[in-house]
Amino acid sequence: MPLQGVIPIDIVILGHFKRMPKKRWQQMDLQGGGLQGLNLSLKKALRKRGFAYALWLLFPLGLHRLYLREPWGAMAYVLLTLGTWLLWQSPWAWVPPALMLALALFDLYWIDQRVTALNKRIRMEAFFRAAQKAKGPP
Repeated sequence: MPLQGVIPIDIVILGHFKRMPKKRWQQMDLQGGGLQGLNLSLKKALRKRGFAYALWLLFPLGLHRLYLREPWGAMAYVLLTLGTWLLWQSPWAWVPPALMLALALFDLYWIDQRVTALNKRIRMEAFFRAAQKAKGPP
């Protein structure tokens, strides 16, 4: 039998969280240090597979390569797109689009590996930077 006049703790806690805007904790600035600040900065810096694949749909622009910090590959896409336009009336007009399509199909495989490797590097850099900050100057 519940006590009369006493509000159950789960109602108090859940009621508090219902009033709080969703994902408000993600907007909090905890850059003073510690693991929370590190995790929030990592959440912003890490690359997302879904977004990379969405950018892949615009592969003639090379945006997915730029997003994954691969500027030379992005430049190759732009040059192949430009080559397609320049050679439009030429008998060699099929070469740049064929190369671009082959590169785009390879990128479907490459994106997953690149996101994994890039996120690992981003995590390592963040943790080393946090460790250096915690240690202080020599």
